[in-house]
Amino acid sequence: EVLFNYGQDWIDAWTEHVESWEALPDAKAYTPSYIMEDVAGLLRSEKEQLEHPYAPNLQISCFYQYSVYHDKRNEGILSSSSSSKNTKASGEVTTVKWQMDRRTFEFKNLRPCSVMHREKLPNRQFYYTVMIKNRPGLPENEVIPKEEMHVVNGVPRGAIRFTDKLYTTDQHLPNAFRHEIGIPDEIFPDQWKDRI
Repeated sequence: EVLFNYGQDWIDAWTEHVESWEALPDAKAYTPSYIMEDVAGLLRSEKEQLEHPYAPNLQISCFYQYSVYHDKRNEGILSSSSSSKNTKASGEVTTVKWQMDRRTFEFKNLRPCSVMHREKLPNRQFYYTVMIKNRPGLPENEVIPKEEMHVVNGVPRGAIRFTDKLYTTDQHLPNAFRHEIGIPDEIFPDQWKDRI
């Protein structure tokens, strides 16, 4: 067993924090994404969310690799049945069927998406049509051009997750406890202290 003494300053700060801490006014509206993932089997479309929105800290994300679609399109591998394009005044709308490969479910491929439609198949499973979005930190080959609306259909529920919007988890709360950890001088041998 290892015990750490963070120092009296830390202890005093923690005691004060515990005694004075109050929940933020909108704390009851907060739902952790992992809880929502466990309880929500059926996903609401964007239209349904107008009347029954999810908690404001949540977003829906999909496992998807834009680069795979882009590479196949450029190589002429995608057939007209698996990809279609429409041009609107606001830009290009591309629709493709969701496909899985061995790298699809890597965390780096999880990105925000919006549920546009859901369809129940005869096997009683639901598949979703989603609009894929960009997120910060994507490599260049995964970024969907601004003028393109990228729609993917046939997405299984297992490829869609609830995630927390940036800076909405507990560690980002303005009243979260933060304090440096002190290390008492006496725990270090005197021979180590001659380099200061």
